[in-house]
Parts: sequence; C-alpha cells; structure tokens
Amino acid sequence: MPNQEVAHGEANQENQGNQTWKLVQNVIKQMLIFYFISQVTSGFFRQKPQTPTNTGDSQSAVAGSTPGNIFSKGSIFDMHIYLAEYDYFDNFDDEKALFWFQPAIEYGNWNMGSNKDGIFNFNGNFELTEKMKNNGSIYLHVYFTENGRSPNPNDKETYAKRMTFSTFKRLNKYLKKTYKRTKNLLTGSTDQSEEYQIKAADNLVEVISHWHPNLTINLIDDQSLWVQNTVPPPMNEYIEFDKATGKYYPIIYLNDYWNLNADYQPINDTLTYLNLSLTFSHLQLWKWQLYVSQSMKNQWSNYFSDEASEEDQDTLKKTLLDTNPYLLAVTVAVTIVHSVFEFLAFKNGYKILLFKIRLNFFKKFRYSILEKPK
Repeated sequence: MPNQEVAHGEANQENQGNQTWKLVQNVIKQMLIFYFISQVTSGFFRQKPQTPTNTGDSQSAVAGSTPGNIFSKGSIFDMHIYLAEYDYFDNFDDEKALFWFQPAIEYGNWNMGSNKDGIFNFNGNFELTEKMKNNGSIYLHVYFTENGRSPNPNDKETYAKRMTFSTFKRLNKYLKKTYKRTKNLLTGSTDQSEEYQIKAADNLVEVISHWHPNLTINLIDDQSLWVQNTVPPPMNEYIEFDKATGKYYPIIYLNDYWNLNADYQPINDTLTYLNLSLTFSHLQLWKWQLYVSQSMKNQWSNYFSDEASEEDQDTLKKTLLDTNPYLLAVTVAVTIVHSVFEFLAFKNGYKILLFKIRLNFFKKFRYSILEKPK
C-alpha cells in the first residue's frame, strides 16, 4: 500500500508538471502569434508621411512633417507620480498627493541610476483616506514633463501641454471572498469568529478591495513611424498622438504582470498606511508587445472564468520565474519550430483535401459522360 501511494503521488506530480508546461507552451504560442500579427498589420497599414496643415497653434514646438516620436532619443524628462481616489487628477497643489518625483531621466539611456542599469527605485508609505479604507479605489497618476517643467496647468510659467504626457492606473484589485463553514474533524470545533460563522451560514460572497505593494513603470524606448488611426489594437489604446504634428508621445506602460494574485492582501478600516514600492525602467518595443498580448488574453479569461484563470496565471508566472532562462529559451525555440511544422502540415493537408475533392468530382463527371443510357 505505501508503495502504491508513493507511485500515485509521483504520477500526480508528473501530470501536474506536464499540464504546467503545456500551459506555458500555449501562452508562448499565443504571445508569438499576436506579436507577428501586430508586426504584419502595423507594416501593412502604415501610411506614407503626410505634410500636416498649419493649425495656427502658437505652442507648436516640434518641427518636421514626418510621423514618429515627438521626443527624440536623449530627451530629458522629469517624472511626477501622484496618488488619488479618482481616475482624474487635478490636485497638484496638495503636497501629500505627490508620492515620487524623479528628475532628469534621459529617454533611451539604459545606463542611468546608481547601479548604471537604467533603473530607479522608490519605496514609501502613504496615508489611506476613509474612502480608500472602505472599498474605495486607489489610483496612481504618472506625469512625464520636459526637464524643469510642471505638470500643473495652473502653473503658467513652466507648464506646456505639448511637453507633458501622462497615464494612470488603479492600483487596488477587487476580489471575491467566499465565506465557508469549516471545523476541526477531530474536535468538531472551529477557529472562525462569530461574525464569520454568521456570514458562512448565509453563504455570503463579498467583493473586497485588495492591495499589492509592487509596480513597475516602463517607458517604451521606441522611435517607430506610427501613424494615427493605423496602429493595430490593442496597442492603439496605449499610444497618444499630438493633433497638431501627427507625432506620438512616448508610451508609458504601468506593469504589474509579475504580481501574483495570491499575494494581494485585503484593505480594511484597520489600516492607516500602505507601503508602495515603485520601479522605473525602459522597455523594448517587442517586450511591451508581448506584455500587451498577454494582458489582453487575461482580460478575456477573467471575463469568462475568474477563479480558474487567476490560478492558471499564477501557475504560469511561478513557472516562468522558477525556470532556468536557457531552458525557457529552448522551450520558446521548440514551440516556434513546432508551430511552423503544424502550419505546414495543415497547409499540405488542405492541398491534399482539395486534390481529393477535385479527383472525385472529375471521376463522377467522366462516368456520367461515358455511361451508356439503358
């Protein structure tokens, strides 16, 4: 019996391992398909440069008529990060709202920072408002300005709309909490509070605000010739164009992909402060496209099945984090080769099927002509 149990346990572990690797291969395949499709569609829809008409805008500070990034490589930015309760922010005069100010970020410089790795880090605590404590939202607003300028529109001397670009993201996540009755099988007692037992008796399901303390701010290092209204989805949701010049602003991507759902902690009225660790770094365009493709897949998965998709996402992320990079590279290469052979097999099978249909039709047609009437 013990040997059978051991063998059964080893078989279950092997099955789980196979399922995990199948999940990884499927995700890699989907990400690669999206990446190649986005490359093809972006090249297909890209238009020839057009000379923009004169709009009479006295603030136009960017010369040139060809499409592209409004800021060249080597531009110097200041980064301003604010925390607020809403997705719209205009409270620039509140000193408590400013969480992090990082001056003199050189666009496209991958050797900045104290470690010369292009990374800036900041860790701090912020005070929760009463609304945040009671299932309210927590938004992070990121503003990049030309060095020395202010993101505050009321600051007439240093504010310039064309030299400012921004984005925002809700940091907290609303997750379901199901109350279930549990008890010790030996003693028959339970460690649950009376309030918890009452909710469990009613099979209550609550939606509670949860928090993860880590977030990465990625600035995409890109000088592609994107043209407005031709960027394929979902990338078009992240690219903002200047109406006067037709050029686009650098892409800001607030990256929480590696945050595991299991690590989110509930927010309640007993908390006064929360800790937030932010990281800034540049990101290559192709990596950003892979992140966007995966986030798009996660949105569809969450729409159809919440719990199962979240568990699968955590399993995938843990596997990618724990796997040797060289082994992961081999897996990607094998997946690509396997996908190519699958496509070729489908293509050849399709040709053979057409040949059989034509041959069968030709035979029937020939018999109908040669057959003598009775």
